Amino acid sequence: MSKFKWRSGFIATGITALALGVAGPVSFAAATPLPPVNPHHGPHQGPGLGNFPIQTPPVPSSGTGSSSGAASCNNAPATPPLPPIFHFPGLPHANLPGMSSSGTASSGTSSSGTSSSGTASTHVLGNANLFVPPAQPCALAQTRQLLRQGDVKDAKLITAMEMTPQAVWLTGGTPAQVETQVRTTMFEAALQKSVPVFVAYDIPGRDCAQYSAGGALTETAYDAWISAVAAGIGQGKAVVLLEPDSLGLLPSTCSASNYPFTDTERYAELNYGVNVLEQDPQTSVYLDGTHSAWLGVGQIAQELVEAGVQKAQGFFLNVSNYQPTPQLIDYGTWISDCIAFANDPEQGGWRLGHYNYCASQYYPATASNFSTWSLSTAWYAANMGTAVATTHFVIDTSRNGQGPNDMSAYANSPYNQPASVVSSLASGNWCNPPGAGLGLAPTTDTGVPLLDAYLWVKTPGQSDGQCDSAGGARAWDYNDYTQPGWPTTSSGQAAFDPLWGMVDPAAGAWFPQQALQLVQNASPALSTKGIPPMPMPGFGFGRGPLLRGSLRH
Repeated sequence: MSKFKWRSGFIATGITALALGVAGPVSFAAATPLPPVNPHHGPHQGPGLGNFPIQTPPVPSSGTGSSSGAASCNNAPATPPLPPIFHFPGLPHANLPGMSSSGTASSGTSSSGTSSSGTASTHVLGNANLFVPPAQPCALAQTRQLLRQGDVKDAKLITAMEMTPQAVWLTGGTPAQVETQVRTTMFEAALQKSVPVFVAYDIPGRDCAQYSAGGALTETAYDAWISAVAAGIGQGKAVVLLEPDSLGLLPSTCSASNYPFTDTERYAELNYGVNVLEQDPQTSVYLDGTHSAWLGVGQIAQELVEAGVQKAQGFFLNVSNYQPTPQLIDYGTWISDCIAFANDPEQGGWRLGHYNYCASQYYPATASNFSTWSLSTAWYAANMGTAVATTHFVIDTSRNGQGPNDMSAYANSPYNQPASVVSSLASGNWCNPPGAGLGLAPTTDTGVPLLDAYLWVKTPGQSDGQCDSAGGARAWDYNDYTQPGWPTTSSGQAAFDPLWGMVDPAAGAWFPQQALQLVQNASPALSTKGIPPMPMPGFGFGRGPLLRGSLRH
């Protein structure tokens, strides 16, 4: 057996051992599929493909939507202490079981990404090994239960997912607490000889006070918090994705009552974050670039510049969303082109400040028809002058393997939902959509000059929130379709997710049914080669707990 095969098998065995070693029974309700359907795929929506049956696990009387085991897994502290997952020095992350060695094999071809005139990145992500956080307790518990049920195939798939590099979310706490969290992760990454990807998610007025509401209370408090993140990184190598949705959901777009925050404060907070984090030459900062079915290119390009992107490494796309990779490559390339275009002083400066001139996914292209996107690419080729795009970007591919769900199947038998319901479901398809799959494995080998990496930013298996009609993410006509055990009162139906047949776990909590779909529907498929179904005798690293907790979305 080669050194690589032995090492990779040893790591995988360790994860399986941890899964079997979690104390106490933990139960995850198995979803019972309804008759299969064959569907296709606001700020969070767009076209896509997939096969998305509604699923109906038993509805618990507690009203939590999870089985009692799932709820206890999400809420209870991990016992006993579990050792961390190690990446042995010299073992490339890109060759771990369950991961592809290259991210270039995307499904479909973008019209512009591979021919961009931008320059390749020489920043932190250039040739980095990416950090693999310690496995989540609920993922380990789910793997253990699958093994006990004899479902070795799915247990190995969950294990492969947990062995894949993922981001570490920083979602609050005092400055001292977040500094400690960051320092701990930097230490773990040093053991792996890898670069961690942090997601800073504590901006005041976070998520427009919706499912992931929270954040620092004031601009001053936020500045102290983000300074502590920088202090925790120190002089080490790290990537920071600064505040998902912070530009897509500017305070001026929020409809929450008594919402006291302003766009001026938001831009000041982001600029401060860029300045303090980029003081370390080994830290790369990326700002919120939304995704290809959300803001138009000119609008997000202007917002990025106001937020300080020209002082940062670039921007990130598709965090916690499902948009297809080829569309995201075009979208990101056009944003970078637009920034260069609107800051080009040549020919009398007619381009300066005119982000609104920029072509986008909406014109001359048609957003819903990807075959037309080459029209926008051609516009940049004809209008860039001597401007050269230099702003880089990264893409979250954690859950976009099947693209977004357009919910059109629910208009058909047996569901027979009216057009108004289907439209509402499509508008909420960013929130725990059935049928999603893992996307391209994280890699810095993208083949696109401006695209620094494909990353798993959203933690696969964690819920987007309690996706229901009360929160605006679901709609349903129960007169046209229902199941035994589904709620019959208006209050019960308002908190219920008919697409999963349950009350979804809260944002950031483990969603075992969704986790299983993600690994089963992964595209490209997860490899489980080298991952054993049972632990080796005598496994153990002899260290304390380093478990990845539930962190937002």
